[in-house]
Amino acid sequence: MQKRSIFIKLIFAGFVLFTANNALGYILGGKVKTLTIQVQALETLLGEMAWVSPQISDTRALYKISFRTCPSCIVYHQTEFPKLQDLGVDTRLFMFARNTPRTKPQERTVVAELYKNRDWKLAQDWFAHKSPHKFYAHMPDIITADNNPERTALIKNGQRQIMELSYILKANQIELATPALIWQNKSGEWRVAIGNSKRSNAVIRKELSET
Repeated sequence: MQKRSIFIKLIFAGFVLFTANNALGYILGGKVKTLTIQVQALETLLGEMAWVSPQISDTRALYKISFRTCPSCIVYHQTEFPKLQDLGVDTRLFMFARNTPRTKPQERTVVAELYKNRDWKLAQDWFAHKSPHKFYAHMPDIITADNNPERTALIKNGQRQIMELSYILKANQIELATPALIWQNKSGEWRVAIGNSKRSNAVIRKELSET
């Protein structure tokens, strides 16, 4: 059991280093890929994840996986989310906290609060500036995640879900990085794009406008 725990931590650390180095859009080269393996597992996982959204639609949705200081994630959030929302797409945001040395206590606190209360407005306020420091300076009164067993457990569960997603994508020959963008086309196929690419962004808008 201990060896498995160490193995999982090492894999997660590798993923964190990967995203931290901003190795983002080129993984699929702006291409979109259809998932054909472990599709049911993906659907179950997305249903369990504590994403937040403006609740625009129950049937047309884009899932975006990211962490707060990911540069491409910030740009996608600020530029593509409004376009998708104008098309009637529910933009579902799942944030995760990287391993402790790479995240500030305030970041873990906000992520845990998003998991706990699923507050879309909080996420929007958090992304209002490219840097979160202005938000942290006037952050609302939120229960601190550190040293809070319930909220620490929420953070750990989110990290576990990220690892599970990485296994599903890996089975489909996709390396997980951020932002990871997941949606269903009009045929019901699950589609994935990695990174903020003009080419894949256009495909996402087109396919979701057709559903």
